[in-house]
Amino acid sequence: MSTGAPTRPLTDRIAPLRPAVPVAASAGAAIALLTAITLARRGDEVPIFTTHLIVLLVAAGPAYLLDDRAADVTVVAPRSLLRRRAVIVGKGLLLAAAGWGVVVLLLRWRSPSVPLGALTWETLGLIWMGLAASAVVSRHGISEPGNQVASTLGLVVVGVLIGQHLLPVTVLVITSDGPGRIGWWATATCSAIAIFVLASRQRGHRHGR
Repeated sequence: MSTGAPTRPLTDRIAPLRPAVPVAASAGAAIALLTAITLARRGDEVPIFTTHLIVLLVAAGPAYLLDDRAADVTVVAPRSLLRRRAVIVGKGLLLAAAGWGVVVLLLRWRSPSVPLGALTWETLGLIWMGLAASAVVSRHGISEPGNQVASTLGLVVVGVLIGQHLLPVTVLVITSDGPGRIGWWATATCSAIAIFVLASRQRGHRHGR
């Protein structure tokens, strides 16, 4: 016998909150690491190499936004997959932007020579690359692609940082006065957004039929 209003399923109550946790955790870790390094260096600027690791921490969290433990249930939801993902990604990007804003303030305060514009585009590009990769991986039946994508993203960025001198072009900023490659990252961001949208729409359309 029911004694009150119907209770929402547990998955409905926690689903909107769960994807934001890795984003907040990665942004918080980036801020904590940058703060610790800044204090440890006692006034010296943060090395460029380290700033890329900070960028990677901020960008890795959003790769978990598409994780869905209840994929078998949510797949029959009346809203399209793209619309559901757009809401989740929008909230996650706001968290990531807030975390990156704190990072920018810290860098501007203690490391004024760091190319913040280039690093901001790099962060945005990596975030959308992670989201696009998660969308593609999830189409192959993996409901929680976050771990795979985030770890792969980290390995790729660290690998480029270590072996960039072997590449024909400068992808990541390695010196404060080096080329920022803002145009490259803007193109990569737009391409990743297109892939994300296509992967989400195709899967939603297939299940809808």
